[in-house]
Amino acid sequence: MHTHLNQISCQFVWHKCSVEKSDRHDFLQQRGCVIWITGLSGSGLFNIP
Repeated sequence: MHTHLNQISCQFVWHKCSVEKSDRHDFLQQRGCVIWITGLSGSGLFNIP
């Protein structure tokens, strides 16, 4: 399993962005956020009120 994860991670390449996080924050007046929703398939979690 560990080897499998290493193979997957090699497919992703980080690219440097010319726009910094602080520039986006200043322009949009917003902050980023990650919401991680887990659950069973078909349990209705895709409907966020």
